[in-house]
Amino acid sequence: MPEVQRILIATKYRFIGDTLLSVPAIRATAELWPNAKISLLTGSKALEIVQNCPHVHDAVEFDPYRSCDQGVKRFFDVVSDLRKRRFDIALVLNRSFHSALISTLGGAKLRAGWSGFSNRDFLLDATCPYSPDDSEIDSYLDVVACAYKAFEARPLPPAFNRNLQVWLTADERAAVDDELRGPGVYIGIQPGATHAYKRWPAKYFAALADHIVQSYAGAKIVLVGGSDECAIAGDMLDLCSQSTRNRTINLTGKLPLRGTLVALESLTCFVANDTAIRHAAVSLGIPSIGLFGPTSALKWGNADPPTHQVVVAPSGQIEELTVDAISNVVDSVIRPRLAAAHAIEVRTTGNVVRQDVAEHRNTPRFRNILLTTKHRYLGDTLLAGPALKAIRRHWPDAQVTLLTGSNAAELMRGCPYVDSIIPFNPDSPEFRGMNLYLRLVRELKDRKIDAALVYHTSVHAALTPWLAGIRYRVGWAGFERGFERRDLLFTDTLPYDTERSEVECNLDMVRHIAPGLMADPDVELWLSDDERENIPESLRVSEPIVGLQPGATNDGKRWPPAYYADLARMLLDQGYAGWIAMIGGADEERAAEEMLAECLPRVRERVINLVGRTKLRQTLAVLARLAFFVGNDTAIRHTTVALDVPSLGLFGPTNHKKWGNHKPPRQQIIVSPTHQMKDISPTCVFEAVVNLAK
Repeated sequence: MPEVQRILIATKYRFIGDTLLSVPAIRATAELWPNAKISLLTGSKALEIVQNCPHVHDAVEFDPYRSCDQGVKRFFDVVSDLRKRRFDIALVLNRSFHSALISTLGGAKLRAGWSGFSNRDFLLDATCPYSPDDSEIDSYLDVVACAYKAFEARPLPPAFNRNLQVWLTADERAAVDDELRGPGVYIGIQPGATHAYKRWPAKYFAALADHIVQSYAGAKIVLVGGSDECAIAGDMLDLCSQSTRNRTINLTGKLPLRGTLVALESLTCFVANDTAIRHAAVSLGIPSIGLFGPTSALKWGNADPPTHQVVVAPSGQIEELTVDAISNVVDSVIRPRLAAAHAIEVRTTGNVVRQDVAEHRNTPRFRNILLTTKHRYLGDTLLAGPALKAIRRHWPDAQVTLLTGSNAAELMRGCPYVDSIIPFNPDSPEFRGMNLYLRLVRELKDRKIDAALVYHTSVHAALTPWLAGIRYRVGWAGFERGFERRDLLFTDTLPYDTERSEVECNLDMVRHIAPGLMADPDVELWLSDDERENIPESLRVSEPIVGLQPGATNDGKRWPPAYYADLARMLLDQGYAGWIAMIGGADEERAAEEMLAECLPRVRERVINLVGRTKLRQTLAVLARLAFFVGNDTAIRHTTVALDVPSLGLFGPTNHKKWGNHKPPRQQIIVSPTHQMKDISPTCVFEAVVNLAK
């Protein structure tokens, strides 16, 4: 049998939910024929819902129902396009006659689909029965299996991954609606649906929203839906209490489809009728409740209790679902997730009841947790701090251990979220040797750790918890580094998003084992009063001190020394600094000397060179003393954010979305438009500092 090179998958053209439910079939097709290019034939809206799908090579947009601008000519244009691609297999995941016809005329060598629809069986080479009682996901997978059995001699895998999925980019996530930024309790509601018989009454949705607002302090209602659902959302809002209307964010008809997906990610819970947006919430892992009347919950419910639930009207009339019944289901979904992340206030019958963190704990329950960060880079460990905080809040009674480098261990001294820190530097001569490594493995094994989160991407970081017998090990997928099967050392892996903030990536790993986790992304450091007083005598001055760090781990990240010298001159001349403190490690002394050489004599007289002359904890005390700080993309800049020192970070070749880590307005970043540090002008930086100092 020749190798399959091209596969066409034809889904329903009009209903984006149906195309979303075909994602497991698309993924299974890619797994069964890994070398084949997959093309998707569907409508424009459906293409939007599966945008960025890594399994789809290309797509052909076609919607026969848009007859006004897609007539017979468009049909044959599509047929011609398909014939040029020379498909080996066509999977017809649509019950229409024209889907089978266009696949046949398009020249697919083998066409597979369901039998018994529209007298089209003669157009299909392989058929399987369509069961109205099976999940639509399984019906789609049946067509894939049918084609595989007809084309291949190899046995089918025992099971397919049935999970739904959508793919959002970092830029899309960054464009989230301003009202949904930051932590909070956001309960999503979609009162609309494509057909009136699928809609729970607007007055019932209004009563449910009132219940949520009355029961959960600070909760906000978020309404979503398409432009054709604005009237329904308006009807619901008119029936809500004034306090509920005041705490409602109505996004109905205001967002494109992809924007709605981003908004869903901010939700604590989502309640909706049988709609495509509810399927999208399931795809994004947002806890959801689907309300079903006449449509089949077995076919379209896509339930996965307790995270994703459906409530079915026994008579098939959706209005028979009572507000009390739905409120109880919503409470059963919301309360455990809020309480798992932090203590919440729940009002019942007019009394405020404080729920303790430990009362509603999501499984699994871990007693000993290990978190492993990079050994060499302090900044990476600092950016794992919010993950440690989230772990402590979610498992308050667990023993939490941090495995990291000795310098990073010194940086994290005083962290209240860990019980112990184990310093380990495999690249350092003092830590080399198999005996020391095996001693570390034995120590971890003796601690009886039952979960390890491995942020380090090296092979030994994955090997260590495996050798220590830790039963649950999660890490980033795809970092082989010369060891082809590194991922096999983990029980769970996550894709690493190179465009997503490192803090959020770290939190994603915690969310992987604690769904619904609410987390604080702010980085922190801890200095005692004695440490804060331990600054060099040269800094005990009354004039403002501005810190500059001319060095960085590699030259490409360094702003030119002459630019730093020019900035120092402007800061002193304009009165924004009385003194300039140069800061950095011993390996940055050359960069400091180069900057000093570029300074005017009168500027050098006001420069305090501390580069390589203070230890790590004393450097933190120096930073805490500064009026503000300007530096390259370094760990020290991250520490200024953690210490809440006004700071300005300069970015060139490194990804500011990944490593920017700043909290406006006190911390800002400047990004070179050319990714070359030399193209950030001193005047531009000075003006940013002036704004920072206001």
